[in-house]
Parts: sequence; structure tokens; C-alpha cells
Amino acid sequence: MADNKTNISYDDLIMNMNDKTNITIKTIKVLGENIDVKTVLTMEEFEHALNGMLRLIFTEDGEYNAFIKDFAVRICTVFAYTGVIIPEDFTSEADDLYKLMYCTNFYDAVTGVINKTQYDVLLNALDEEINKQNYSNIDRVNRKVAELTSMIETLGKQFEDIIGDVSEEDVNKLLSAIENVNIDEKKLVEAFVAEKYSDANAEAKEE
Repeated sequence: MADNKTNISYDDLIMNMNDKTNITIKTIKVLGENIDVKTVLTMEEFEHALNGMLRLIFTEDGEYNAFIKDFAVRICTVFAYTGVIIPEDFTSEADDLYKLMYCTNFYDAVTGVINKTQYDVLLNALDEEINKQNYSNIDRVNRKVAELTSMIETLGKQFEDIIGDVSEEDVNKLLSAIENVNIDEKKLVEAFVAEKYSDANAEAKEE
């Protein structure tokens, strides 16, 4: 069997790679300005771009804003791959930035020169994170619904224990009193329940 081992070291591979894959800078012209564009992001820049998109797409409460996804992708892409300075107050500049992304060729010009393979990976990673967070949100809502359902069932049982011995005659008398007498319905019901609750407690003590 042939020996497949080579004598090429990791350092040799990296050196050869760097000689052939230097990250290049290309220049595009947008709105009369020459703008430098990095063709490939570093790992840190890649993560920063992805997190920036997610921060715009999801609210602080984790709510997904589907309508803003494309805008978030465009704005974070041009800022990540170019040296354009991000506005400090993003919210106040949102309308102008929106026009910049959709009314000019800025985004198309940037994506036209960057590394397509890396950009596809970035967009795929974004979709996976969106799906993961949305699934997490649905799971959290389902847990809350289950908790509320359990709480309601418990309260219903407690209320049933309090007035479980109320007869149909008692209910009819209560309804008749509410219909025919000018009284505070809320106070009447509260007094009625309180009396039944008191009776239930008294019976429990006797037992």
C-alpha cells in the first residue's frame, strides 16, 4: 500500500495560501464617490455582520420583523464590506438609509464584487439563525400557554371547591335579585361567594 503521508507542513500550506488568496480591495463608484470594497470578510467581520442583521430583524423582545429582513441584509452588507461609516443614530437616519439601499445601485455594486461563496454562506447562516430563534420563540409561547392553562385549571378547581355546593335554586334567587332590585351586582356576587366560602371553611373545621 502506498504511503499517503506528505512532508508539507501547516505553515507551508498557509504561506502558499496567503500568496494566492490575499484579500483584495476593489473600488466601486456610487453617487459620484469612489468606495473601496473588501472582497472577503474576516471571521470576526463575518460574525459582526451576521449579528448586526439579527439585531435589526428581531426586536429586543425577540419578535421577528419579516418586513425588515431584506433592508437589514442590504444595510449590514454594505457596511460590512465597505469602509462607509455607520451613522451613530441609526433610527433617525432610517428613511435616508432605506432610500440609499433601494433607490441607488449601492447594494448591487457592492455585491457585484464581493466573494459570492462567502456571501451565500452568510445569507444561509442568517436564515438558519432566524429559523432557530423563531422556533425558540414558538416553544417559549407554548410553554407560557401551558403554564396559563394549568393556572386556570387550578383556579377553576379552587372556585369549584368554594361554591361547589351551590344549588340551582340558589343561582336562580341570585339572578332574580339582580334583575329586580337596584343593587350593585358586583358587591352582591362578592358577598354571595364570601358567604359560601365561609360556610365551606366552617364545615371543614367541623370535620
